[in-house]
Amino acid sequence: MITGVPHYPQYTGEWSSRPHDVLEEVAKAKEVPFLNSYEMIKDKITITEETKFYWTEDPTHFNIEGNRVWAESQIEFLKDIKSNLLRPKSEN
Repeated sequence: MITGVPHYPQYTGEWSSRPHDVLEEVAKAKEVPFLNSYEMIKDKITITEETKFYWTEDPTHFNIEGNRVWAESQIEFLKDIKSNLLRPKSEN
């Protein structure tokens, strides 16, 4: 599985979100599942102040709450049967 770390300025338009598109292109080329975590948590991030999910003075690293939201998106992706990343319990 490949995913990227979304940075707050990507949500404001100050920085490009294109790196996530590039990761998706690489994942497709290598036939690896891709989680676009930028898009997955976009609705939560864009409606909040920067410091709700990122450290003060650091818009590139999640704080505790940001890591929680990011981790939840990854767990949701891993558990999604369409991702085909975890075998059902009957196959373990």
